[in-house]
Amino acid sequence: NSHHFAALWPDVEPFAEQGLVALSVVNSMTCVVPHGADRPLFGTNPIAFAAPRADGPPIVFDLATSAIAHGDVQIAAR
Repeated sequence: NSHHFAALWPDVEPFAEQGLVALSVVNSMTCVVPHGADRPLFGTNPIAFAAPRADGPPIVFDLATSAIAHGDVQIAAR
């Protein structure tokens, strides 16, 4: 009974800027239809990671586990 709220990188980047490692994962509703299927089976299940670097800005990684994030699909549909 939860849903994805937006990009996750804004939540993890501030931790890395303070010298910490951060990981955020979120489950999502069923919205991805696998090849050959006729109904959704998977979610986009976003993952974000951030880590500090001694010589520059933090490394920040944010992705959906599908080909495109569900939020991007919703924006395109509008």
